[in-house]
Amino acid sequence: MSSRDDIIIVLNRPERIMNIGASARAMKNFGVTRLRIVQSFPPRLDAAYRMATHATDILNNAVFFGSLAEAIADTRMSFAVTRRGDLSDNSVVALPELPEFITSDKTEGGIAFVFGPERTGLSNGEIGLCRKVLTIPSSKECPSLNLSHAVLAVCHSLYSCDFDRAGEAAGKTRESPPMSDIEEFLTHLQSSLVSIGFLKEQNPGRLQPMFRSLLSRAAITSRELRVLRGILFQADWAQGKEEKK
Repeated sequence: MSSRDDIIIVLNRPERIMNIGASARAMKNFGVTRLRIVQSFPPRLDAAYRMATHATDILNNAVFFGSLAEAIADTRMSFAVTRRGDLSDNSVVALPELPEFITSDKTEGGIAFVFGPERTGLSNGEIGLCRKVLTIPSSKECPSLNLSHAVLAVCHSLYSCDFDRAGEAAGKTRESPPMSDIEEFLTHLQSSLVSIGFLKEQNPGRLQPMFRSLLSRAAITSRELRVLRGILFQADWAQGKEEKK
């Protein structure tokens, strides 16, 4: 079970500097302090500081990354926050369900909530990098939330989680692998499947979203992932030995 300090807000390619500051203010209102920003280069945050009343410390400690994959590499759970309604598998969590999900989850480590650009939101590829999808119910007449409003809604929902009580109730924790380990495994799996002819070299990544979703639904542990990786290494060795005959 994670603690409130493990919550990380990730703003992926935000377009309006003022929204960064407003998001920091929303975080501070509900005790969330860790902010990560994905940009090709760190922007000037003058306008953000003007919007971050009482939350300049969050901007001061914000960490910048060059890609979303890097920003969530060390996390053990990540949510892609989106209003899209075309995602139907059980990796989707609705905001009203979030406190119960967090309370019952037995993994430890960073939990990232990823928000996309204001105009377009997260791409399919960016959603695919995350282990879960979080949707925020809203009016059909105006379903799209301002970036900072979406951050506020998520942080408010998390504020209702009793992390101390939940940790006691959860019992033995489960060691979930960081996203970087999962991505390394998927890259290895893709390479192995190409080498045996199951995947074509022209489009080797076509099944990656499905495999990533499968691992997320399975709530795979670090030990289980190591066993799967060991199988790949053994299969690669066996194939190389066969080719030398």
